[in-house]
Amino acid sequence: MLVEVIHLGKGHPSPSLLPDAMLRQALAGLTSARSLSALQYRGAAQDTNFRSALAAFLTDRYGHQVSPAAVLPTSGISLTLAMACQVFAAAGDTVVCGDPTYFLATTIFKTAGMALHTVPVDAQGMVVEALEAALRSGLRPALVYCIPAYHNPAGVCLSPERAERLVDLAETYGFRILADEPYTLLHYGPAPPPCLMSLDRGRGRVIGLGSFSKLLAPGLRVGWLHAHPDLIAAFCAHGTLRSGGGLNPWMSAAVTALMEDGSLGAHVDRLRTTLSARMDVLTASLEAHLPDCTFQRPAGGYFLWTRLTSPIPDGVAVLSGSRCSPSGSCREQARLSVSLYDAPMLQEAVSRLADAARDSSALGRAR
Repeated sequence: MLVEVIHLGKGHPSPSLLPDAMLRQALAGLTSARSLSALQYRGAAQDTNFRSALAAFLTDRYGHQVSPAAVLPTSGISLTLAMACQVFAAAGDTVVCGDPTYFLATTIFKTAGMALHTVPVDAQGMVVEALEAALRSGLRPALVYCIPAYHNPAGVCLSPERAERLVDLAETYGFRILADEPYTLLHYGPAPPPCLMSLDRGRGRVIGLGSFSKLLAPGLRVGWLHAHPDLIAAFCAHGTLRSGGGLNPWMSAAVTALMEDGSLGAHVDRLRTTLSARMDVLTASLEAHLPDCTFQRPAGGYFLWTRLTSPIPDGVAVLSGSRCSPSGSCREQARLSVSLYDAPMLQEAVSRLADAARDSSALGRAR
């Protein structure tokens, strides 16, 4: 069937990646005692089953010891970002982010009344050297927002040297780091890069934000906070948590069951294999049919960041680079995703892009 528009810009999982049967089984298997507990008001810190299961899961996957006291269930990264702006900053404070960056994060910061300061992102992630220069010149942010692993949209990882320096700067200058890490466990190779909390070393500077939106399904609205226990306690004092109890405890109970019985780990491994194979197809197709397009192949995650100078045809939609740039730059860049389509559709999308490039070139020669 011919698809009218192939939406390469969307960071959505394809239906085939959504484990609906597995989730239904997890919910059906909840014991009466656990399900009744999950249906009641309950503070997020009281969800000890989730915290213990998540700590064990992350310890295994990160290769770094994670304590149950250092994690907390949330309802996903977006709401957690908004709450973090209220807990760890105030309206009028400055937040530093990369350029480019996740395009909806800046909306959250602006809604919180924060001022944006940007630093470049290159092949080694956020240019921490540029941040350090700004700090030495007087910049005093409350928060630095970064995407350390398989950056959205750039697909790159923060280099170990820059990651270490970033946490050191946070200690020296008194800011906290919001580490947006939804893609870390979707590595294509044998091991992911270290989570940024592994470099915190008890200093209370890193606030890791994780999500099951990419590991299971976006509609679950389940994620986690990974930080020093003192920061966890500060977060739990937020009025939303004090009033509403836990954040989505019913679905957290289902996710807990999947972590405990090993289903989540097996599913994540399947995701990694599928996404890696799709990225192989996308990059090979681009190299074969659009040799002028330039990119760095990601080692994990959803996204490929590429330079596309030819017109985008009506049959393909991409996320333009300027939407990902707080300064409105990156106009020749585009974010392409491998999450929504399988190999044949990715090949068809590149074919359409290549046809448009040839038509544009032919038109230019005719003029």
